[in-house]
Amino acid sequence: MSKVDKMLFSGIISHAYIFMGPEEVTTEKALFFARKINCKNTDISPCGFCIPCRKILNGVNPDVFEVFPDGSSIKIDQVRNVVSSFAKRPVEAFYRVCIFHESQKMTRQAQNALLKTLEEPITKSIAILLTDNLQQLIPTVVSRCQVYDYGFGSESAKLSPEIRKKLAGILKKTSQGVLDVELGVMEIEKTGQKAESILEYFLSLYRDAVAVKTKSRAALINMEQEDEINGIAKAAKLSAIISALQLTLFQLKAAKGRGNINLIWHNLLLGLMEVMGNSHDSRCPI
Repeated sequence: MSKVDKMLFSGIISHAYIFMGPEEVTTEKALFFARKINCKNTDISPCGFCIPCRKILNGVNPDVFEVFPDGSSIKIDQVRNVVSSFAKRPVEAFYRVCIFHESQKMTRQAQNALLKTLEEPITKSIAILLTDNLQQLIPTVVSRCQVYDYGFGSESAKLSPEIRKKLAGILKKTSQGVLDVELGVMEIEKTGQKAESILEYFLSLYRDAVAVKTKSRAALINMEQEDEINGIAKAAKLSAIISALQLTLFQLKAAKGRGNINLIWHNLLLGLMEVMGNSHDSRCPI
């Protein structure tokens, strides 16, 4: 079981989740989660052979359903159908679960229709939003979900505690608008670490900042950098943190495509300073 899975299954079951990462990965995780919380054999859940497990595996459980984009988007009528179904008690399972595939394609009207259910959760009903682009979801939706990142993490685990602290400090300075970009680039390059490792670590820090900002019950991935994470969450609006996460993801893709590393660091830090600078506010509303 991965570190993210352990965090997901160690806490109280929430009414709404966002699973970030590739569609095939998050789909597998969402269906696994649906089986685990509905399995009749709690000691070995998901067992795979009880009736709820088998029905979910076969896609015929009446309480676990999936919503896909209708054409280019998930439309308001699709969401209204989900909201209506959530008002009913589960037919067979312990929990009614709806999985929204490619939730970043949900129209703004559809997201607002879902928002009321997220604000006033109905017992025994769970929404799971799958996405590879958190920025396309409105901040008020994100703020009412627990966010779990299944996209990255294997590379960042190779960084030493000293390097992690230094890098976290750089991100904290960008959130406060006090980073000298040239010095920041030099500090990053002096670590001598692979760009993919550093960028994946940055992603995990921003994921943690989203969790803090939304007051999620999800545990932090980087507990040792709690001070820096809290500093980022305090200094920036949620929308800015989400934008920073997406900027970092874009540069990670550039690094994997063998882009110019020095240019990647300059573009990233300049972009982060711009995003966070526009967000910086002592009151810091969402």
